Amino acid sequence: MLQELALPRSVTRCSRYPDGKIKEIERTVEISPRDGYVHIEKLMGKELNAFDAFFGKVMDALIQLNFKAAAIDSHQV
Repeated sequence: MLQELALPRSVTRCSRYPDGKIKEIERTVEISPRDGYVHIEKLMGKELNAFDAFFGKVMDALIQLNFKAAAIDSHQV
C-alpha cells in the first residue's frame, strides 16, 4: 500500500512504498483555449492597440480644435 506525503507545490505527487523508497511524480497542466477562442494575452494586446488608436484620434481632434469645446449633434455620431 502507498502512503501519500505532504508536498510543496512544485511536486504534484509523492508516494512512499512499503520498502521505504519514495517516488516523486511531477506533472504540469497547460490549459489552452478551445478552437475559435484566443489567449487572454492576445485579446488584451488587441484591445490595447485599439484603445491606443482611438486615443490617438481623440487627441488629434482635440489638437485641431485647439482644445476648445465642440458641439456634437446627432448627425456627427
